[in-house]
Amino acid sequence: MARYRDVDVLVVGAGPAGCAAAITLAQAGVAATALDGPRRDPPGGELVVPRVARVLAELGLGDWLAALPPEAVCHGLTLLTPDVSRSTTLSFLGTAGWLVDRCQLDRALQAAAVRAGVEILHDLSATVPSFEGTRLVGVVARGPDEREEIISCKALIDASGKSAFLARRLGWGFPYPRHQRSAGWAVYSGVAPPEWLASGRLTVVTLPSGFLSLAPLGAGRVSVGTALPRRLWDECNGSAERLLGKALGECPPADWMLAKATPERPVGVVPSLAFRVMDVAGQAFCIVGDAAGYLDQVVPHGLLAALLGGRSAGLDAADALLRRGRVTAVDFGPTITLVRLLQRQQVGLVHAFYDRDFRAVLMAGHEHLGARRALLRLLEGDVLPPRRWRKLTRAWVLVALAGLQELTRRLGTPVFPVVP
Repeated sequence: MARYRDVDVLVVGAGPAGCAAAITLAQAGVAATALDGPRRDPPGGELVVPRVARVLAELGLGDWLAALPPEAVCHGLTLLTPDVSRSTTLSFLGTAGWLVDRCQLDRALQAAAVRAGVEILHDLSATVPSFEGTRLVGVVARGPDEREEIISCKALIDASGKSAFLARRLGWGFPYPRHQRSAGWAVYSGVAPPEWLASGRLTVVTLPSGFLSLAPLGAGRVSVGTALPRRLWDECNGSAERLLGKALGECPPADWMLAKATPERPVGVVPSLAFRVMDVAGQAFCIVGDAAGYLDQVVPHGLLAALLGGRSAGLDAADALLRRGRVTAVDFGPTITLVRLLQRQQVGLVHAFYDRDFRAVLMAGHEHLGARRALLRLLEGDVLPPRRWRKLTRAWVLVALAGLQELTRRLGTPVFPVVP
């Protein structure tokens, strides 16, 4: 027999976006309940850019960040060619960030949520949304033993990650036709980092078919991630290990480095990485984080978008409930604007980094009218007003130079050395 439960705000998902929303609600005095369905631990590392560190501190994780070991401090990114013969550093201009194990980050966020008064229902996954007309009034949730709970709520925040609970059930999600990518992650221990893998930096290798990221986590542990064309996943016949192997095969120095290392967990994979969502809010519900759409992890802003979106949705829902006891789609207007702004900016940056001529401009290492400095500010997570358009305008000078590089490369006399 199904169990009935009535809550104020239901958050589907207890990852970064879900915890940010739930903690914000609890801080505002609104009861929040989060569903943390069965899931495999994320198998990789996570770059906490400086702006994300400030949001985590606001959510109650300041002490957790302060207790991280010195080797977790991240001073920026290093961009490398596959043979590691050429590189350029993109150093954060303000405070440093952090390289953390995503599993540990998720556990810390859930602990902070519990301290704030959030109720987390473990091993329960939302399966079917319930509507009265166009208004969402609850969900049917199911546990691993097939038990069902019928949960009613005044508002729902969907932070279900790439499973995209609401978007897929409402028919709102669809793939990016021009950016079909597969992603794989793994963590290795017993790694002897070579000289080209700098500690305190996220290293991104520009492969002919995509990207390979290497994040030193300290104590001989390295997180490895890749994003490759979807066709390569099809060629791998569903093998995550083979997909990661293809990426490592395009960067022999990384392959040699990991040859004697030990994988800590099975390789994780997302066969179809990029998808879009038509709408991110409706009557009494909002979609945030990866559930609202995802493109690519080459620009490390996924965690930033999740935390900012979740926090904004929590504020919107709390404000509406405390003022008049109900939530409409209009109440989520600030969150809709924020999510779309971050998505547009993410799309622009990702497409730029996949442009070989843009990478050639970056590899040259020159400062062009403040453009490189503006790009670094954006990579730090400084993506909101004020002066957002000034940073964007200056950063797009690099895109204009990439166009010049493409023209001169086609003529046989490139302005900057060509990169893969």
